[in-house]
Amino acid sequence: RDMGYAVVVEGYMDFISLYQAGIKNVVATLGTAFTDRQVGLIKRYTDRIVLFYDSDEAGINAAKRSFVPLLENDLKVDAMFLEDEMDPDEAVRKLGHDELERRLKKAKPLMEKMISDEFSKEYRISEMAGITNKILGYIALIHSNSLRTMWLKELSIRSGIEIRKLNESLVRTKKQEQPSNIIRLANQVKNSPQHKLYEQLLRVLFLIPQLSERVFDEEWDEYIPEDLRNFISKVKNLMGQRGELTVSDWLYISKETGFDWFENFLTKEFINKKNNDGMNLEREFTGCMVKFKMQYLERKRIESSKKIKEGENAENTLREYEAIVKEINRLKPMLGVLE
Repeated sequence: RDMGYAVVVEGYMDFISLYQAGIKNVVATLGTAFTDRQVGLIKRYTDRIVLFYDSDEAGINAAKRSFVPLLENDLKVDAMFLEDEMDPDEAVRKLGHDELERRLKKAKPLMEKMISDEFSKEYRISEMAGITNKILGYIALIHSNSLRTMWLKELSIRSGIEIRKLNESLVRTKKQEQPSNIIRLANQVKNSPQHKLYEQLLRVLFLIPQLSERVFDEEWDEYIPEDLRNFISKVKNLMGQRGELTVSDWLYISKETGFDWFENFLTKEFINKKNNDGMNLEREFTGCMVKFKMQYLERKRIESSKKIKEGENAENTLREYEAIVKEINRLKPMLGVLE
């Protein structure tokens, strides 16, 4: 928050090297492209990130793979790739804190790198449309109208295509966009084993909407599925503005977030509505939170177990696996009491 941006690196050593050198606004994705959950965590603190990956071809490609979820979530995405294919650990030793921090602050937009790289390649005129459409696909994800216009102008200069034509193509691209990940997940959840848990939590929040604040407590926030968190975030924000919600508000939120099943569920709740003890509802809420956390941990346990069997990063993965199992064992008795 204080620095106004987060430096994102890939691995443990990159993170440790920068932190020890005094660059503390740094996080590591540990070799993965950005997930919606990671983006959500970063957005709590800043809307600008600087991707500082290895400056070789693999690092550049890794940065580009992370571009889509970052743009979709309205983050300003800059990137820094150093000369001589220096990685972050080397950069700390060769450049020192002051010079490295100066360069990070002045890092250029990743979109600039994308456009420059695409149009620096040798290509046939017949390939121009494909290259242009590829860049348009990224520009279409940008939320800011003025920023989209700026990159359209840059693309027009590089491609030689009139900006009016590019804008027409952009409009078609946006119309053809697939639903966002959040809406796709919301529609898929109807047939998943999680559906009853979604219903259970939303029933509690419908009866006591003030509990929506607690979903975002540090203890639970990371473990709530992204589509559900999006729904509840809108509930919380509307509660903050109005103090209470009408049925129309709930229906509006469900339509906006792709929870098409919620209207039928709400009707069923009214028909079967019973007197509810506030204390039992709070206990039910906590039970839902514990279940979501255990589902998340179980997925991570399976992933870690698979890595151990394959011999991948055995020592670190084994420690991770043991920590996950320990936390699952801690939560199991709690779940029994809550139910």
